[in-house]
Amino acid sequence: MLLLIPVATLPLLAPLALIYQSLYGNHVEHRFVRFDLSSDGREIVFSSADGDLYLLDPVTRQWNRLTETDRIETSPAFSPDGNLIAFAGSDDDGQTFHLFLLDVASRKVVPLTDDDDANDFFPRFHPQGNEIVFARAYTYRSYSLGGMTWDDYDVATVNIDGSNLRRLSNEKYRIVGPLAVRSDGTIEFAATVKHRDNLSEELLTLPPDSPPQPLVTQTTPHDRSGEIRFRDPAVSLDESGFAYVADRTDAWHFAICVEQEGAAAKAYEIADSHIQTSPVFAPDNQSIYFLRALTANYQSRPIFSLWKLSLADGQLQEIASDELLTSPENWQPDAANASERP
Repeated sequence: MLLLIPVATLPLLAPLALIYQSLYGNHVEHRFVRFDLSSDGREIVFSSADGDLYLLDPVTRQWNRLTETDRIETSPAFSPDGNLIAFAGSDDDGQTFHLFLLDVASRKVVPLTDDDDANDFFPRFHPQGNEIVFARAYTYRSYSLGGMTWDDYDVATVNIDGSNLRRLSNEKYRIVGPLAVRSDGTIEFAATVKHRDNLSEELLTLPPDSPPQPLVTQTTPHDRSGEIRFRDPAVSLDESGFAYVADRTDAWHFAICVEQEGAAAKAYEIADSHIQTSPVFAPDNQSIYFLRALTANYQSRPIFSLWKLSLADGQLQEIASDELLTSPENWQPDAANASERP
C-alpha cells in the first residue's frame, strides 16, 4: 500500500492536507482505505474514506460503525480471537500516526503507541495474540516538493499492553508496507529499499534475531520495466499459503500471486483493473478477499471496491462496491453480487 510510487498507484502515508474535504463524486479519496478478515471469516473490519472504522458481515452484507472520531483511522487488523482490533490513527497535526487498540464488544479504544518522534502504521497481531508488529518511521524530514514527510522506516513490535516496544530491523527503508507474521515470529513485509541511484519495491523476510533478507527474487521481469514491484504479503491461517501482489507480466498491472504447498505458484491476472491490493486468505484457504480499483478520482488515484477471488477457478465475486468504502450510510447492496472471471 504501500510504497513510494507514482500517485496513480497505491496511495499511502501522504500528508493529511492532500486529503480532499469532499468525499463524494470525483473528489473521493481512498488513500487510507484498508480492511482485514476475522479468523472465522464472519466479519470484515474496514477503514472508510470518511476516516472511521466499520464492521461488515460478508454474507448478509450488513455493516456497523465502530468509531466516529476526528482522527483518520486506517489499517485495521483483527486479533486472532477477533476480540480486539489494532489500527493506526492520525495525531492532531494530521502528519503523524500512532497505534490504537479497540475492544470489539465494548467499543473502547485505548492508545498503544504515543511517540511524537515516530510514525506508526500497518499493525498486525502475532498469531499468539500477545504482541503486535508494525511499520515505524524514525525520521521526519523535508522533501524536494516542499513540506515534510516521514522516512527511515523499519519493523517494530510492542506488547498489546503497550510495553516492551522494540525495533526489529535497522535498514532505514523509504517505506515499510503491510506485514504478515508467522507463528515462529518470522515477519514478511513489503518495503521500498533505498539504493544509491534508485528505489526498488521488494518483499523481505525477517526471521527472529536475524537481519531482513529478500523473499521473492526479481525473476522474469516484464518487457516494459527492469524492476518488478512487489507488495502486500499475506499468509494463510495454517501458513500453507502465501500471497502478494506484483506486476510480474505487465508494468503497473498488479496480479494476485499465490503460492501454496504442493502446488506451483500462480498469478491471477485481473481484467479491467490494473491495481489490486490487500489480499487476505479466507479461513478455508480456498479464496482470497482483496481490494480492486475499477475507478479513479480526478487525480487518477484509485477508488477501491471489495472482491473475493476463488483460487480453484479464478471466479471473482464483488462483496461490496466502492460506495461502501466511501460513504457506508449511502451504500445499497445489489440484490446479487456481481461475478466474473479475470
